Amino acid sequence: MEDAPHVDDVVVFTAQRATFYQVKHASGDEAQPLTNSDLFARRDRLSLWRKLANGWVAVRTTHSDAQIQLVTNRPLSIQASTVDGRPFPALSEIVSRLLTSCREAVNSGTTFTPPPELKETWEHLRVLAGLTNDFDAFVGSLLIVPRAGSIEDLLASLRTHLTRLVGDQREGWSLVDTLVHLVVATAASSLSERRRIDRERDPHKNENKQW
Repeated sequence: MEDAPHVDDVVVFTAQRATFYQVKHASGDEAQPLTNSDLFARRDRLSLWRKLANGWVAVRTTHSDAQIQLVTNRPLSIQASTVDGRPFPALSEIVSRLLTSCREAVNSGTTFTPPPELKETWEHLRVLAGLTNDFDAFVGSLLIVPRAGSIEDLLASLRTHLTRLVGDQREGWSLVDTLVHLVVATAASSLSERRRIDRERDPHKNENKQW
């Protein structure tokens, strides 16, 4: 969708809200954790984090209550690391103590205040997203779903969701199957190409590197 950049792998519209899924399933290396680098480091000019923020800004012009879901079959890393030379806590801690807590505060109509020890990280996340006044609203709309299981599990979940929304319309299931499998095939192809380029640049580079 041209009006939903970076968040249009699967889009579900209902009378209540529009949900935009970005699927980041790993092919073959499911056990590799999703790291701060995967989410926040720049790749092809923009980080995945910035792409999610840009996508949210684009879709909320027509869907003010849009929800963005980042779905992956990988677990969240429990290792602290650095981003842009700054120390960051583990991604699992960022999601649980910052992103999830902020989303709960926004959805309950209260103001989110980050823990003092994570305030600097919170402010850097704001900068990395390229947002100022709307940052809390963006995080409030964002749901990161790790350990989502196989693509088949994801398809089954989407089928169940769509069945509740539109009834037993199997042509809709087929469309979702096609969309998600196309995304996976594209992601796997992109990953293979990136690994090939990495090997050419550095033959000793870790081949377990994910997207």
